[in-house]
Amino acid sequence: MLPPKTTRTLEAILARTVGAHEPGIAVGIAQHGRIRWCGARGLSNLASRAPLTTRTPFRICSISKQFACALVTREVAAGRIALDAHPSRYLPWTKGMDRALTIAHLMQNKSGLRDQWVLAMMMGATATQPFTLDDGINVNGRAPESMFAPGSQNLYCNGNFEILGQVLEAVSLQPYAQLLSQHILQPLGMRDSHLAVDTAQPMPGDARGYRFHGKAWEEEQNGIHWAASAGIVSTVEDLLKWANCLRDPRAAGLPWVAAITQASPFNDGAAASYAAGINHEVNPQTGRAVLAHAGALRGWRSVLMHFVKEELSIVVFMNRTNGPKPRPLGAVASQFAKALGVTPVWRGTGKLPPRAELPAAAEGAYVSREQGLMIQLRNYRGRAEVYTHLSWSPLFQSEEAGRFTSNDRDLAIRFGAGLGAGLGEIAKPSLWLSLGGENVNTKMRHVVAPRVPHAHFAAHGRYHCAPLASTLEIVASEGGEEIIFTGIFGTGTRYPLTRLNTQTAWFDISRGVDESPPGRVLVIFDAKAGLLELSCMLARRMVFRRI
Repeated sequence: MLPPKTTRTLEAILARTVGAHEPGIAVGIAQHGRIRWCGARGLSNLASRAPLTTRTPFRICSISKQFACALVTREVAAGRIALDAHPSRYLPWTKGMDRALTIAHLMQNKSGLRDQWVLAMMMGATATQPFTLDDGINVNGRAPESMFAPGSQNLYCNGNFEILGQVLEAVSLQPYAQLLSQHILQPLGMRDSHLAVDTAQPMPGDARGYRFHGKAWEEEQNGIHWAASAGIVSTVEDLLKWANCLRDPRAAGLPWVAAITQASPFNDGAAASYAAGINHEVNPQTGRAVLAHAGALRGWRSVLMHFVKEELSIVVFMNRTNGPKPRPLGAVASQFAKALGVTPVWRGTGKLPPRAELPAAAEGAYVSREQGLMIQLRNYRGRAEVYTHLSWSPLFQSEEAGRFTSNDRDLAIRFGAGLGAGLGEIAKPSLWLSLGGENVNTKMRHVVAPRVPHAHFAAHGRYHCAPLASTLEIVASEGGEEIIFTGIFGTGTRYPLTRLNTQTAWFDISRGVDESPPGRVLVIFDAKAGLLELSCMLARRMVFRRI
């Protein structure tokens, strides 16, 4: 039991996070292997008015990745899988992937493979249509090239873990669900946990996921199939049993689990924080270490945090994407941690530098064609902000002149002199972008507005990507242009194109097959080569040639 004052604080966090008659929240806290507190508020199903509890089965989504990696380490310990082996040793269909790729790269999100669910949106998929495990094999087989040298960077890719699941099945000659149950769930007493591949099917207990849209709650619809990457259904109380295994794998009877918590450095020796299906962050100032991973699907949010030295575990579930007053799951989980005296500041000291304003000339879009990255900078109400993927985030002035950082210090930008001519109208001023977690350091050039106001994007017409068997068309629409994909999944949504200049544009895929969605997609038109190059956070430099 926790002290009464702490319990009251935790209950107050629950009360201000969700309403009693809204989609809910469930929280569990364990320390030294024992459950110290559990609490829940809100509903698991708005139609039946069933309450959400800490024993309600819930989609834990990407928290599932660490379970797959644990099963791989079991096979490694038995000598049946080699971490330095190319996946084609076990799966012949992966022979076309980078020759330097290894099983370890897949486990650590260092493969450089493009995310299968992002690529699906460039192949005509719509957000809620079915996407099966076989579809994933098809898509991964069509884009086998790595975006960077395996091991040199970190970039999230769900396909890494689906490949690992297939490797496990090939080696063991058993279904992945059976391996999971036999070697992890049953030994740990996780009786309310299982693999649920089809997200369109109801779960035991009939919990549903929701979003707040148009001033009302509506049930989210999903059609994705997944297994090793995100397919586990569990409860708060069951997941705390897994957290106890992370605390002491040997005592839990699964000693091979310990191997997933150790992050290997990048090829250049730089430290990495993503271990094997789980983040292992260590604050350099305080020495506080945390094992953590979040999970997301439309309507579902989950997070598991285990503070290593404190032997403290926190699990938070929410069956809502947003709310009338949006509260991101990470911020909510951090409130619970702070109430327990373990404010989870992963990088830096926790004392943020002051907010600052960018020079007016620095506002706008910046592009690295080499990395397939775009960021946008602005001053909003006198304070600097950056858009990298899905939303605007605050920037803080560093002690170094001309340098700004994000609040977690993972992103840093430094302004400099022009770094050479760019593509078309991409020119100086310029900046350097650093993404610590991804091990990315790249120069980015400012995208200069067209010389002729209201100039059209120069790339109207049809373009084809042969590997994806996908065609895109850029067509005129009222007030601008739209982009449409047609491929093996059908014809997708029409996306409005936002021109930066005649050769550079972007569009938003705000709802994808998976959650998080692809987000902002950069489009670069290379008139001389007659091609378009499309890049977003998880799938960069896809080439479509004019037809």
